[in-house]
Amino acid sequence: MAAPIDFYFDFSSPYGYLAAQEVDALGARQGREVVWRPFLLGAVFKTTKQEPLLNVPIKGDYARRDMARCARLIGVPFTLPEPFPFSAVAACRAVYWLADRDAAQAKRLAQALYHVAFGEGRDIAPAETVAEIASEQGQHRDEVLAALGDPAVKDRLKREVELAATIQRSFLPPPRPDAFPIHGINRPAREASGDFFDIVERSDGRIWFNLGDVAGKGVNAALIMAKTASLFRHIAKTEDEPWALLHALNAALHEVDTYGMFVTMICGVLDPNDGTVRLANAGHEPALLRAQDGSDNAYLEAEAPPLGVLPELSGAPAAAQPMPMAGCRLYLYSDGLTESPGPDGSELGAAGLVHEIAAAETWTNGTAERLQRVIRSVAPADGPPADDLTLLVVEGASA
Repeated sequence: MAAPIDFYFDFSSPYGYLAAQEVDALGARQGREVVWRPFLLGAVFKTTKQEPLLNVPIKGDYARRDMARCARLIGVPFTLPEPFPFSAVAACRAVYWLADRDAAQAKRLAQALYHVAFGEGRDIAPAETVAEIASEQGQHRDEVLAALGDPAVKDRLKREVELAATIQRSFLPPPRPDAFPIHGINRPAREASGDFFDIVERSDGRIWFNLGDVAGKGVNAALIMAKTASLFRHIAKTEDEPWALLHALNAALHEVDTYGMFVTMICGVLDPNDGTVRLANAGHEPALLRAQDGSDNAYLEAEAPPLGVLPELSGAPAAAQPMPMAGCRLYLYSDGLTESPGPDGSELGAAGLVHEIAAAETWTNGTAERLQRVIRSVAPADGPPADDLTLLVVEGASA
């Protein structure tokens, strides 16, 4: 039997409400049970140092329009409740308390709570409101109120929040020792980053890496990101050629509904035995090949369209050429960096990014710290960045 789908959601998340309308049908099409698992995004934000999407200037305004548009698309009512955001603690506790008794009833309660919050625009933060909605679903009001204060129910929710934060962090590779030749960093602008990077070590010593960007927002973009990242890890275990890997990824994404979105990706494989990298770029920002002494910079442009747009990657080379890395550093980056405001308020651009990288290389020899310095120099000091910031470097051997 196929493993169940764990559907993590926050009752105060509008995109969670929209996803809740479709997730059971998605599970049915895949022959998989859907387990509804409410949690608290606010606690996860604190752990992962992120901000709610609606708090981000400009993008928050866009998201409000996007939420209403998505609701019309799937034919459900949508109204942001007042106040917003609201505390979902009582709602989460009620669902977990009921799930231990009857999972089907707990799911119906979750659906009813979501409908009241975003279908009717009512505040479901008060425990009395949650108990009232539960009573309409056949539960005893006083029993629900007592359960909301039960220490065991409180601990259950705390464990789920901790697990959700762990799962969110697992999309990115773990930190490596500074002597490791590849390092990356991601600072998201919202709760679900559209950027991603990965580092996959093979048993033969070769190391795959990638950096990608989903051209979209919200839950759908996060789903496409997760699918692309999972496919990359799977294919990289046995594939040796970067362009062959991107062809396989493109075919897989083109076969499924990507909701009109596409993925830009640059990927490569480092062979420590001969010190070369082979690189492939599908619609992404050009890679920066930089001499370790700063004496020379070269940009490696995309040679194929983004993934998921066409059945075939037209224009892609048959194979990537080995690129000697001795005395060089290879930087991959997302457009959030080059489009960040520079000192004069205009876009930083590729030249501005090179300037920030050069400054970081001057201040520190530690690779991970160098990436952090670049991100700190670009990101605002008093809030989340306007777009996701992702940077990866491949270190060649010293010349």
